[in-house]
Amino acid sequence: MLDDIPAIIVDYAYVIHIKPKYKYHLISRVYRRTSTEISGLILMLLKDGAQKKSSIQKRLNVDNRTLNRYLDILAKQGLITISDKHIEITEKGVYFTEIYKELIRLLDKNRISSRKR
Repeated sequence: MLDDIPAIIVDYAYVIHIKPKYKYHLISRVYRRTSTEISGLILMLLKDGAQKKSSIQKRLNVDNRTLNRYLDILAKQGLITISDKHIEITEKGVYFTEIYKELIRLLDKNRISSRKR
């Protein structure tokens, strides 16, 4: 389901090593996803079919308050519909995911090509 999501979104954890003279030798940091990334991930999950809110929450590892905020935004924009049991993507939401995936592919491709220099 998440296989077609480019690495720039899925790969969000990284580790920073600090020189031994400092108190902490290893600090683990997690990249904070942007609101656009979280919205895009929600829509990509829904593209495979209607989902329960708890399923989306577990897959994206977000708390209930955060998920509700994004679902409200997406519903107001007409990208999803929320019923009592399921959340579904609309045609407008499907269109958005196609554009979003293409944009991420271009950014990811640009990031990889800039490393080669």
